[in-house]
Formats: sequence, C-alpha cells, structure tokens
Amino acid sequence: MTEKTKAVFPATGKQGRYDDLVKGRVDVDFVARLERKNDSHTISNKTFDFSKTTIRQLIQDGYKETKEQMKEVVVRIKKELS
Repeated sequence: MTEKTKAVFPATGKQGRYDDLVKGRVDVDFVARLERKNDSHTISNKTFDFSKTTIRQLIQDGYKETKEQMKEVVVRIKKELS
C-alpha cells in the first residue's frame, strides 16, 4: 500500500501512494461507468463456456467496447471543461 502510483495528483502536484486512495485523500470530480454490451451468446449458448476461444473473444470485445465508450467519455469531459 505504500507503493507510489504512476499518477500525479493535480491538487498537490506530487506522486501519490495507493494508501492515499484507500484513505480517501483524493478528490473525485468525474466518474465514468463502462458497461458490457450483451451479445447473441450471452445467455443461451455461452453461459458456461470457459474455452480459451470464448475467453479471448470476450477480452477482445471488452477492449473494443471500452475504446468506443471512452471516446464518448472524453467528448463529455471536454464539453464540461469548456
């Protein structure tokens, strides 16, 4: 917990530690919620499919969906800041 984070806290201009996050020494100005989109296999066919192919596909889909959603988040942040 005493390991330093990679981020610099804007309020102090200093690199923080992970225990600062746990103790609530950071201000949260913005929260983005990313949600997984359901696909045609979500319930019926792949509920208990833990094959390498399915897991890799889920990870790849997750990266793609996150990029798309983060583009929307960036636009929203830019609007709020301007």
